[in-house]
Amino acid sequence: MLPMDASLPVPLSIALVASWLLYTYFKPKSRYHPGPTGLPIIGSLLEINNERPWITYGEWATQYGDIVMYWVMGKPVILLGKVEHAHNLIQKRMMNYGDRPELVVAQELVTQNGWYVGTARTKHDTHRKQRRILGERLRASTLRDWAHPVEIPELHLFLQRLTQHPERFINAQPRQSSHLSHQRGYGSPIHLTSTEAILGGLFTILEASPNIATQHGLKETGTPMARGDGYALPRAITEAEGATISAAMVDTGTDTLTGTTVVFMIIFMCLPHTLKKAQAIVDGAVGRDRLPNFDDLGRIPYITAMIREAFRWRTVAPVAIPHAVVADDVYDGYFIPKGATVFALSQHIYEDEELYPDHEEFKPERFLDDHGQLNTLPHAGFGFGSRKCLGQHFAEQTLFILISSFVWAFDITAPVDGKGQKIPPSLDPMDWGAFIASPPPMDFQAVITPRSQAAVDVINRAVEGDK
Repeated sequence: MLPMDASLPVPLSIALVASWLLYTYFKPKSRYHPGPTGLPIIGSLLEINNERPWITYGEWATQYGDIVMYWVMGKPVILLGKVEHAHNLIQKRMMNYGDRPELVVAQELVTQNGWYVGTARTKHDTHRKQRRILGERLRASTLRDWAHPVEIPELHLFLQRLTQHPERFINAQPRQSSHLSHQRGYGSPIHLTSTEAILGGLFTILEASPNIATQHGLKETGTPMARGDGYALPRAITEAEGATISAAMVDTGTDTLTGTTVVFMIIFMCLPHTLKKAQAIVDGAVGRDRLPNFDDLGRIPYITAMIREAFRWRTVAPVAIPHAVVADDVYDGYFIPKGATVFALSQHIYEDEELYPDHEEFKPERFLDDHGQLNTLPHAGFGFGSRKCLGQHFAEQTLFILISSFVWAFDITAPVDGKGQKIPPSLDPMDWGAFIASPPPMDFQAVITPRSQAAVDVINRAVEGDK
């Protein structure tokens, strides 16, 4: 019998592991889309800007092409840098690209078996039911029945507060967004003090409490949930599901509405000609004897074009919420493996000079045809496919009434320093937040003044008429 060397197993194990790593790294690969090579095991993890990953993704899309593939810890990631690719894959092949990546904490622990609709995987039974419920509630035709009647009084109060305390815009605006989103989810108004308005960022967390849901009529009955006021969520759902759905609506609505409205304030200060044009258009359509209402939606397409251009010019989601590939796929001759995470690069898409010439400029006219009506130019702010944001109609309609009313009622200018020089907020994207629902600068100052005493009187009469 040959003598056994007790030290042999250790170096042999090291050699086997090293051989496996080298083989894995250098082995012939399928024809993947081009992208950074990365390092063994960790892949391109260290190359990504952790605070602003969309900066890295945009650079890669410029360097490697419209579709980029990279690896992180053995997991493939696909980046889509053109709207046509996002449409062809996430939209046209939605059955294969409609899943979410595996997020154990978000999907299994925090939200208990995937109850949060934004992160739920298709394997979760609640996902399709929640999408159905939200889809029914957020259809454009349904909004006229429940959303518009409760949004208008809140809007009038918001405008009145600005006439009295314009310096509190940053505090008042999240309160307005939270109220509207709360109405959307729970069907009942809330009333916050000025101190609570400052804590608006905590509001969405509190909304997730099942106890709050129960207080507002969302309770487990075994039958379709009823409140008696016409605003209840439909279908039979449990207390926990009702709280989760409503929290999702409040959460996403507050972030999007607040961020985009602040973007508009920055636009009006830095680009005053845009505000003047919007005021002239709204005045021409509405007159000066009343505030805009939802019936004006089709009569002022320029405001909707401004909203779409604001989403494009400074999007609140530079990188869309990720999708996951259900089964192996081939696109344009390249292999896309099952389980790959797929990001649509919203900001990079919005910088496509073929679709959006002079993309660095704020030009609402790009979304209008020769007759001044909305055209079909794509906008990626609400995602693609079966996981597309269901709140698109709510967001666009709410922003329409908010922005049209604001330009009807107010002027906004940048403050001045001791030498009389204007102090505008920064337009540099690097000074802004990053990734999903990236916030614009919230510490800027603005000078907001009513356009006339007659405008203030119209607002006060509107508030009185709502009582």
